[in-house]
Amino acid sequence: MQNEKLKDFKVFVDADKFNAHKFVLAARSPVFAEMIENNPDAESLNLVDVSPDIFHEIYNFMYTNEFPKTESVNFIHLLIASEKLKIKKLADFAANELTSKITNENAFELMSLGKKYNYEKLMKNSFEKIKKLFDGEQIDEGLVNKPEKLKKLLDLKMEKIRYLNELEEKFKSVLNEE
Repeated sequence: MQNEKLKDFKVFVDADKFNAHKFVLAARSPVFAEMIENNPDAESLNLVDVSPDIFHEIYNFMYTNEFPKTESVNFIHLLIASEKLKIKKLADFAANELTSKITNENAFELMSLGKKYNYEKLMKNSFEKIKKLFDGEQIDEGLVNKPEKLKKLLDLKMEKIRYLNELEEKFKSVLNEE
């Protein structure tokens, strides 16, 4: 990874340049392998729809087989980019990290990602988080397949929660008045 002399390929991501070995890229990503096989004389590639920070994590993984250790990694973007480049092991890691980071605010997005990329655990755990917001109200499992309807219900529920919290604060304020 550190030896710049033998690097024979450049990956441009926005204004950043990553010097690499074709054989490493091809060995780690079927997408890079196909691109290199189809154009063996290519010396560079402009990678779009991936940020330099995310590609830096992918690049390090391709060379070291080590997963990102930083909390500042956007695992949603890492999952999407890893899926795009078909780096399954890194995509699986990102999906597992996301499963442990499900919140009320991101549950719908993570459920949708899990469904899109076939990460059952991410999809199910996200849906479970959404169901908990509905306090025992019947939320049918079939809503996973009706994302527009589920999103509408979730938005209404979040609006209701915000409204009730505001009312509670006003109530406390009146009680505390002298």
